[in-house]
Amino acid sequence: MDCEMTKNELVAYLFGVIERDTRTGVEEHLLGCSSCLSEFIALKRAAETADAEPSRGARERLRHAVADELKSRAPRSSWSWWERPLAVALAGLMVVMAMAFVRRIAESPGAPPRTMSQPVSPPG
Repeated sequence: MDCEMTKNELVAYLFGVIERDTRTGVEEHLLGCSSCLSEFIALKRAAETADAEPSRGARERLRHAVADELKSRAPRSSWSWWERPLAVALAGLMVVMAMAFVRRIAESPGAPPRTMSQPVSPPG
């Protein structure tokens, strides 16, 4: 791993929410890079000495950031005014087409219901 990748994973590594392979890469990089190790120690120190509760402003910023993220990921819950009638019309069309197809097959010569209903003549 390089320094940039390692620095992106330091918080996840600190809190233990990192995949095994990535954790191994971060640990190996920290052993050989004093700059990243210093940054990790500073991050760990800041996390350990921080107040138990974030400030009111930090909570509000976090709340807004989470709400914005959820809005961008949320699936669209309502249909446009024209989508629902179109979906119903297409579903109805598919049912009518399926019924016509089944009827055509059932009425074709040699279809199983007709051949089974005709009496079998004895061999002659």
